[in-house]
Amino acid sequence: MRKQVPLYRVLVAFFVLPVTVLVVIPIGLHTILPAGCTRTLIHFRIQQVFAVLLSVIGLGMLYATNVLFLRYGKGTLAPWSPPEKLVIRGPYRYMRQPMIFGVFMVLLGEAVWLASWASIGWLIIFVTSNLIYIPLIEEKALQMRFGESYEKYRHNVRSWIPRLAPWSDEAREDER
Repeated sequence: MRKQVPLYRVLVAFFVLPVTVLVVIPIGLHTILPAGCTRTLIHFRIQQVFAVLLSVIGLGMLYATNVLFLRYGKGTLAPWSPPEKLVIRGPYRYMRQPMIFGVFMVLLGEAVWLASWASIGWLIIFVTSNLIYIPLIEEKALQMRFGESYEKYRHNVRSWIPRLAPWSDEAREDER
């Protein structure tokens, strides 16, 4: 029988992380910061179309990666409820950070739509903090949890720049 992740774990992880990063913090910044930080800096003809396109791509990536974590990893996106199995499927065969890339795309879409110092600043803070956190903390934890399998994956798949062809570890394919 396939083990399923309890719904409450999924909901807590989703509302604490993506909803906070993509909704609560941007609304909070635009509520508490002075008008000079939140007014639109630039406007161009297809600005909203471009913003929606970026956000849809990001939301699609978030959905796909979370389904993979639930279905194959038996965990959630949250560090306190991580996948029990290393997930190297779908977009994870092209890059190691597709979930954070999805969040980045949504935040970029918000920044394009709002075009304010507040939205641009939040995007920069988010990207910078992840560029520090992921290699210093997350990747070390993954190395400890998954050992040689993760090290081989890390060696063959870049973190932020997608591969042109999907990576396949034939030894892992036999395990599935």
